[in-house]
Amino acid sequence: MKNLSLFIFFGLAICLISCNKDEKNEVSKNGYSYTLYKTGKGELIQVNDLVYFDLQIKYKDSVLQDSKMSPTQPEFLMPADSLVTTPNPVVDALKLMRAGDSIVIRERIDTIKNLPPNMKDWKEITYCIKVKNIVDEKQKKGIRDMEPAIETLVQKSIADYKANTLKDIKTTPTGLKYSIISEGNGPLPAKGETVNVYYYGASVADGKKFDSSFNRGTSFGVPVGAGRVIPGWEEALLLLKKGTKAVVFIPGKLAYGEQGIPDMIAPNAELAFYIEVLK
Repeated sequence: MKNLSLFIFFGLAICLISCNKDEKNEVSKNGYSYTLYKTGKGELIQVNDLVYFDLQIKYKDSVLQDSKMSPTQPEFLMPADSLVTTPNPVVDALKLMRAGDSIVIRERIDTIKNLPPNMKDWKEITYCIKVKNIVDEKQKKGIRDMEPAIETLVQKSIADYKANTLKDIKTTPTGLKYSIISEGNGPLPAKGETVNVYYYGASVADGKKFDSSFNRGTSFGVPVGAGRVIPGWEEALLLLKKGTKAVVFIPGKLAYGEQGIPDMIAPNAELAFYIEVLK
């Protein structure tokens, strides 16, 4: 779970809010003043929902942090009340919201500990939040249930690859190989863009799975070209249109190299990934 404190959010997103008849001016459970704009639909955010949102932190008219300036957009797994030991305005806000809703919630400076000297004379800071998407437990289960079929596909692809019978495999100058299962009709991702993918990773040598987004029940957001993933992934994502499903074979030099990952990936291991780039 990501820490929602002011100083750990790295840049948060512009919340475009307009007044309407559903506006609410109230006080949250932990005493934060807020204005809620009910422009969304569906159910309120529940415990264990995964929430994707834009957020901007402001002091008066000055923007302190903005998520649109960060390659990784905020996401949050809503905890049970018993796990929230310290009041937090973002948590309070999200509990009031549905997908598409916007909120302005205010935090008094005298409630924040360890303030920088330049903030001590301020009265409050403002959080502007817009919920973009919610992945609930039912949706997560549906994604988890996809994994057995994906595992079978990857195992067969590895077997065919090792037997040199995998059809339509392409090789790049770096040695990365990939086979398109179905090509999407979206554009190619651009450097600097965050794309969401489903993936399943296994070792080519023994076919053993080492990681999967499916068993977490959610997609994985990747800022392309930001150096957040292995070089083989960076290259592959620039080759796969949005909507594409592919199996990618990444040589050790483009993966985890000589160091590998202890007890998970052997040194210089070639890896196979099923990657589905979401639209």
